[in-house]
Order: sequence, then structure tokens, then C-alpha cells
Amino acid sequence: DAIGVGDVRDGGHRLDNLSKMIDAIRDSNRKGLNRAEHLLHLRCELPHPTTAPLFEALMGTPELALVSLMDHSPGQRQYASLTKYREYYQGKYQLNDAEMDQFEHDQLTLAAAWSQPNRQAIAGLCREHGIAIASHDDATAAHVEESHAAGSRIAEFPTTLEAARASRYRNMQVLMGAPNIVRGGSHSGNVAA
Repeated sequence: DAIGVGDVRDGGHRLDNLSKMIDAIRDSNRKGLNRAEHLLHLRCELPHPTTAPLFEALMGTPELALVSLMDHSPGQRQYASLTKYREYYQGKYQLNDAEMDQFEHDQLTLAAAWSQPNRQAIAGLCREHGIAIASHDDATAAHVEESHAAGSRIAEFPTTLEAARASRYRNMQVLMGAPNIVRGGSHSGNVAA
């Protein structure tokens, strides 16, 4: 079961419900209510200031099996197109142009402060504790090299053919998203599955 750690916007309910969602997985496993074993996939949003401390607090969760290192900052990876970035988030959060400008500025500021330190800290803890790491939305061969060096052996949703090929070259398992297939393409204008 995939659960987000960190968020792209303060005030969301993702963080409020984090422990409830994990407890539900743990309790249903313990009570034998599931037809299959449910493991935990933490999707870590790197630019958020609380991501690393939250991750550290969840590391001891026995069900934890996979961690994705995500960065949904404007102008790179999934959102290399700023037009698509603005279109998506302005619609999602119902922001006017001035609010969207501020949101974009805030996201770039957070990414500059937190993305790399959180990537290094979380990847290091995963390597130390034998937790599988997945990259997320790699767009370039350089992104793939960074992800592979951090310990990623799974490429979750490469956004370009270049990144998908570089991931295969590095013997990473390449995953594409079912919504991409159902929609017939990426909602961000990236490579289709």
C-alpha cells in the first residue's frame, strides 16, 4: 500500500492521516483480515521540510518494504513543462494567477532547501536498513545516475525515453503507471507507457 510522506502544499490532509493509514494496514494484517499480505510503500516528497523526520519515525514499521524518492518541483522531472505544472496545480488547488506565482516560488524555495538533503538522508537510511529504493519521475540520464548512485534499483515512472533507456542500462526495473495506460498518455505531456 502506497502512502505519501511529506506534501507539496501545507494544509493538506495527507499528513494528518498518515499514522491512521499505517495503523489500518498494520491492524488488518495483524487481525488476518486481508487475503494477501499488505506491505508499506512510502512515497517521500523530498522538498517538504517534515519528510525526513517523518520517515525516520516510520523506519521501524515492520511492513515497510519500499521507498520512493519523489520531487514534484516546478521545471524538472514530471513537470519539466512549467505550463503543465501550472495547469495541473492551479486547477487542483483552484489558485488565481498571483496565488499560483506564489505557490511556484514557494515550491522552488522548498526544493532548493530540502530536496537534496532529504534525498541523501532517506536514501542513506534505506541502504543502511536494507529497504528497497525506487526513483520517481527521472527525466534525464543524469537523474538516473543520481538515483542509481543513491541505491535505487527500481525506476518508477521515468518521464522520457532517455531516462527509461538509462534505467534499463543500469539494470533497474522500470515501472510505468496504469493511469498513464488508461488515459492513453501522460497528463503532464511526458512519454506514454
